[in-house]
Amino acid sequence: MLALVGAEDTLTPPMLARTIAEGVADGVCVELPHAGHLASLEQPHAFTQALSAFLGRLS
Repeated sequence: MLALVGAEDTLTPPMLARTIAEGVADGVCVELPHAGHLASLEQPHAFTQALSAFLGRLS
């Protein structure tokens, strides 16, 4: 499971995302700098890179 979180997210703070990832087998948390709750819109390149890297490890 991948938890992608913006470093500046106040709705789902990074600490909560890390806790969720730690509670799941093989959970991974990636914190994207300069992003809030809509990290995929605020940092699309970093979001895509993190997602691609995670999916690449699954195959």
